[in-house]
Amino acid sequence: MSSYWMVSRKTVVSVFFSFLCISLALTAWVTIYVLQNVDGERAESSRCAPTGTMCDRTLQYFRCRGLLTGSDASLIEWSHGVNSRDALAQALSGPCHMIEADVTIRGHDPKEPIMAHPPDTDSDITLKKWLENVKTNNKGIKLDFKSLEAVSPSLALLEAMLAEPDRPVWINADILTGPGGQNRPVDAQAFLSVVTALPAQTVLSLGWTTGWTAGTNNSGEISRTPTSVFTWTHLYF
Repeated sequence: MSSYWMVSRKTVVSVFFSFLCISLALTAWVTIYVLQNVDGERAESSRCAPTGTMCDRTLQYFRCRGLLTGSDASLIEWSHGVNSRDALAQALSGPCHMIEADVTIRGHDPKEPIMAHPPDTDSDITLKKWLENVKTNNKGIKLDFKSLEAVSPSLALLEAMLAEPDRPVWINADILTGPGGQNRPVDAQAFLSVVTALPAQTVLSLGWTTGWTAGTNNSGEISRTPTSVFTWTHLYF
Protein backbone atom coordinates (compact mmCIF):
# COMPACT_ATOMS: atom_id res chain seq x y z
CA MET A 1 0.00 0.00 0.00
CA SER A 2 2.80 2.43 0.95
CA SER A 3 4.60 1.46 -2.25
CA TYR A 4 1.49 2.37 -4.25
CA TRP A 5 1.22 5.77 -2.57
CA MET A 6 4.90 6.44 -3.14
CA VAL A 7 4.50 5.72 -6.86
CA SER A 8 1.36 7.85 -7.02
CA ARG A 9 3.02 10.70 -5.19
CA LYS A 10 6.00 10.56 -7.54
CA THR A 11 3.60 10.62 -10.48
CA VAL A 12 1.73 13.62 -9.09
CA VAL A 13 4.99 15.45 -8.39
CA SER A 14 6.25 14.63 -11.88
CA VAL A 15 3.05 15.84 -13.49
CA PHE A 16 3.08 18.97 -11.34
CA PHE A 17 6.63 19.86 -12.32
CA SER A 18 5.83 19.15 -15.97
CA PHE A 19 2.91 21.56 -15.86
CA LEU A 20 5.07 24.06 -13.98
CA CYS A 21 7.78 23.89 -16.62
CA ILE A 22 5.23 24.27 -19.41
CA SER A 23 3.64 27.23 -17.61
CA LEU A 24 7.01 28.89 -17.09
CA ALA A 25 7.92 28.32 -20.71
CA LEU A 26 4.61 29.78 -21.91
CA THR A 27 4.98 32.74 -19.55
CA ALA A 28 8.48 33.41 -20.83
CA TRP A 29 7.32 33.15 -24.47
CA VAL A 30 4.38 35.50 -23.89
CA THR A 31 6.62 37.96 -22.05
CA ILE A 32 9.18 37.99 -24.87
CA TYR A 33 6.41 38.35 -27.47
CA VAL A 34 4.83 41.28 -25.63
CA LEU A 35 8.17 43.01 -25.07
CA GLN A 36 9.10 42.61 -28.72
CA ASN A 37 5.81 44.16 -29.80
CA VAL A 38 6.15 46.98 -27.29
CA ASP A 39 9.69 47.66 -28.49
CA GLY A 40 8.46 47.55 -32.07
CA GLU A 41 5.65 49.98 -31.31
CA ARG A 42 8.06 52.24 -29.46
CA ALA A 43 10.49 52.13 -32.38
CA GLU A 44 7.70 52.91 -34.84
CA SER A 45 6.42 55.68 -32.60
CA SER A 46 9.92 57.06 -32.27
CA ARG A 47 10.44 56.81 -36.03
CA CYS A 48 7.22 58.68 -36.70
CA ALA A 49 7.60 61.24 -33.94
CA PRO A 50 8.05 64.72 -35.41
CA THR A 51 11.78 65.50 -35.53
CA GLY A 52 14.19 67.60 -37.53
CA THR A 53 13.43 70.80 -39.38
CA MET A 54 9.92 71.88 -40.28
CA CYS A 55 10.37 70.69 -43.86
CA ASP A 56 11.83 67.35 -42.69
CA ARG A 57 8.66 66.78 -40.68
CA THR A 58 6.55 67.18 -43.80
CA LEU A 59 8.47 64.39 -45.53
CA GLN A 60 8.38 62.24 -42.40
CA TYR A 61 4.61 62.63 -42.09
CA PHE A 62 3.95 61.01 -45.47
CA ARG A 63 6.65 58.33 -45.08
CA CYS A 64 5.23 57.15 -41.75
CA ARG A 65 1.80 56.72 -43.32
CA GLY A 66 3.12 54.69 -46.22
CA LEU A 67 2.21 57.47 -48.66
CA LEU A 68 5.80 58.06 -49.71
CA THR A 69 8.99 55.99 -49.80
CA GLY A 70 12.57 57.15 -49.67
CA SER A 71 13.87 60.51 -48.54
CA ASP A 72 13.44 62.58 -51.70
CA ALA A 73 11.11 65.46 -50.83
CA SER A 74 10.75 66.31 -54.53
CA LEU A 75 8.47 63.27 -54.79
CA ILE A 76 5.85 65.03 -52.71
CA GLU A 77 3.00 65.85 -55.08
CA TRP A 78 1.18 69.16 -54.89
CA SER A 79 -2.23 70.33 -55.98
CA HIS A 80 -2.17 74.10 -56.56
CA GLY A 81 -4.88 76.73 -56.64
CA VAL A 82 -7.49 74.58 -54.91
CA ASN A 83 -9.94 77.44 -54.50
CA SER A 84 -13.30 75.85 -55.30
CA ARG A 85 -15.45 72.96 -54.13
CA ASP A 86 -14.82 70.97 -57.30
CA ALA A 87 -11.07 71.55 -57.15
CA LEU A 88 -10.99 70.49 -53.49
CA ALA A 89 -12.99 67.33 -54.13
CA GLN A 90 -10.61 66.42 -56.93
CA ALA A 91 -7.53 67.09 -54.79
CA LEU A 92 -8.83 65.08 -51.83
CA SER A 93 -9.59 62.06 -54.01
CA GLY A 94 -6.39 62.35 -56.02
CA PRO A 95 -2.80 61.23 -55.40
CA CYS A 96 -1.42 64.57 -54.20
CA HIS A 97 0.16 64.87 -50.76
CA MET A 98 -0.11 68.63 -50.27
CA ILE A 99 -3.00 70.95 -51.15
CA GLU A 100 -2.26 74.62 -51.82
CA ALA A 101 -4.96 77.28 -51.86
CA ASP A 102 -5.29 81.05 -51.68
CA VAL A 103 -7.02 82.86 -48.83
CA THR A 104 -8.54 86.32 -48.93
CA ILE A 105 -11.50 88.17 -47.43
CA ARG A 106 -14.81 88.10 -49.30
CA GLY A 107 -15.42 91.40 -51.02
CA HIS A 108 -18.96 91.76 -49.67
CA ASP A 109 -20.92 90.77 -46.58
CA PRO A 110 -20.57 88.45 -44.86
CA LYS A 111 -16.88 89.32 -44.89
CA GLU A 112 -15.04 86.14 -43.97
CA PRO A 113 -12.00 84.19 -45.19
CA ILE A 114 -12.69 82.53 -48.54
CA MET A 115 -10.65 80.54 -51.03
CA ALA A 116 -9.90 82.88 -53.93
CA HIS A 117 -6.98 84.38 -55.84
CA PRO A 118 -7.11 88.08 -56.68
CA PRO A 119 -8.68 89.68 -58.61
CA ASP A 120 -11.47 87.28 -57.49
CA THR A 121 -13.28 88.53 -54.39
CA ASP A 122 -15.79 85.71 -53.98
CA SER A 123 -15.80 81.92 -53.95
CA ASP A 124 -18.14 78.96 -53.64
CA ILE A 125 -16.25 77.76 -50.57
CA THR A 126 -15.16 79.45 -47.35
CA LEU A 127 -11.95 78.65 -45.51
CA LYS A 128 -14.01 77.15 -42.68
CA LYS A 129 -15.73 74.67 -44.99
CA TRP A 130 -12.47 74.01 -46.82
CA LEU A 131 -10.70 73.06 -43.59
CA GLU A 132 -13.60 70.87 -42.46
CA ASN A 133 -13.29 68.83 -45.64
CA VAL A 134 -9.49 68.57 -45.49
CA LYS A 135 -9.46 67.55 -41.83
CA THR A 136 -11.17 64.23 -42.68
CA ASN A 137 -8.24 63.36 -44.95
CA ASN A 138 -4.50 62.91 -44.42
CA LYS A 139 -3.33 65.60 -46.82
CA GLY A 140 -1.03 68.42 -45.82
CA ILE A 141 -2.02 72.00 -46.59
CA LYS A 142 -0.42 75.26 -47.68
CA LEU A 143 -2.42 78.46 -47.31
CA ASP A 144 -1.29 81.43 -49.40
CA PHE A 145 -2.59 84.60 -47.78
CA LYS A 146 -3.44 87.32 -50.27
CA SER A 147 -4.50 89.93 -47.71
CA LEU A 148 -3.42 90.79 -44.20
CA GLU A 149 -7.05 91.18 -43.22
CA ALA A 150 -7.59 87.46 -43.76
CA VAL A 151 -4.76 86.25 -41.53
CA SER A 152 -6.09 86.58 -37.96
CA PRO A 153 -9.60 85.15 -38.58
CA SER A 154 -8.04 82.35 -40.62
CA LEU A 155 -5.63 81.34 -37.86
CA ALA A 156 -8.57 81.14 -35.47
CA LEU A 157 -10.22 78.68 -37.85
CA LEU A 158 -6.95 76.76 -38.11
CA GLU A 159 -6.68 76.05 -34.37
CA ALA A 160 -8.15 72.54 -34.56
CA MET A 161 -5.82 71.51 -37.36
CA LEU A 162 -2.81 73.12 -35.72
CA ALA A 163 -3.54 71.03 -32.62
CA GLU A 164 -2.45 67.97 -34.61
CA PRO A 165 1.28 67.78 -33.86
CA ASP A 166 2.39 66.23 -37.14
CA ARG A 167 0.04 67.25 -39.97
CA PRO A 168 1.93 69.50 -42.41
CA VAL A 169 0.57 73.04 -42.28
CA TRP A 170 2.39 75.61 -44.41
CA ILE A 171 1.62 79.32 -44.15
CA ASN A 172 2.62 81.54 -47.07
CA ALA A 173 2.44 85.20 -48.04
CA ASP A 174 4.37 87.43 -50.41
CA ILE A 175 5.85 89.97 -47.99
CA LEU A 176 8.41 91.61 -50.31
CA THR A 177 8.37 93.14 -53.77
CA GLY A 178 10.44 90.96 -56.09
CA PRO A 179 11.80 91.53 -59.62
CA GLY A 180 9.09 92.99 -61.79
CA GLY A 181 6.53 92.72 -59.00
CA GLN A 182 3.53 94.99 -59.46
CA ASN A 183 1.15 93.64 -56.84
CA ARG A 184 1.34 95.12 -53.37
CA PRO A 185 2.89 92.62 -50.94
CA VAL A 186 1.37 91.73 -47.59
CA ASP A 187 2.80 93.95 -44.85
CA ALA A 188 5.83 91.99 -43.64
CA GLN A 189 6.03 93.25 -40.06
CA ALA A 190 2.32 92.85 -39.39
CA PHE A 191 2.20 89.39 -40.97
CA LEU A 192 5.22 88.07 -39.10
CA SER A 193 4.01 89.46 -35.77
CA VAL A 194 0.93 87.25 -36.11
CA VAL A 195 2.32 84.03 -37.56
CA THR A 196 5.44 83.74 -35.39
CA ALA A 197 3.16 82.68 -32.52
CA LEU A 198 2.10 79.56 -34.45
CA PRO A 199 3.08 76.06 -33.23
CA ALA A 200 6.60 74.88 -33.98
CA GLN A 201 5.50 72.33 -36.60
CA THR A 202 4.07 75.07 -38.83
CA VAL A 203 6.17 75.85 -41.91
CA LEU A 204 6.49 79.55 -42.73
CA SER A 205 6.84 79.79 -46.50
CA LEU A 206 7.63 83.44 -47.12
CA GLY A 207 7.79 84.84 -50.63
CA TRP A 208 7.90 87.94 -52.80
CA THR A 209 5.87 89.31 -55.67
CA THR A 210 7.15 88.88 -59.23
CA GLY A 211 6.17 90.07 -62.67
CA TRP A 212 6.36 88.72 -66.20
CA THR A 213 5.38 90.22 -69.51
CA ALA A 214 4.59 88.01 -72.49
CA GLY A 215 6.64 88.55 -75.64
CA THR A 216 9.44 90.47 -73.94
CA ASN A 217 12.92 89.68 -72.67
CA ASN A 218 12.24 89.41 -68.97
CA SER A 219 15.29 90.09 -66.81
CA GLY A 220 16.52 87.01 -64.99
CA GLU A 221 13.97 84.80 -66.70
CA ILE A 222 14.20 81.12 -65.79
CA SER A 223 11.01 79.96 -67.45
CA ARG A 224 7.96 81.65 -68.89
CA THR A 225 5.87 81.49 -65.74
CA PRO A 226 4.93 84.50 -63.61
CA THR A 227 6.38 82.92 -60.48
CA SER A 228 9.80 82.06 -61.90
CA VAL A 229 11.21 85.38 -63.13
CA PHE A 230 14.15 85.71 -60.76
CA THR A 231 17.71 84.47 -60.23
CA TRP A 232 20.02 84.13 -57.20
CA THR A 233 21.37 87.56 -58.20
CA HIS A 234 17.95 89.03 -57.47
CA LEU A 235 17.95 87.38 -54.06
CA TYR A 236 21.34 88.59 -52.92
CA PHE A 237 21.74 91.85 -54.78
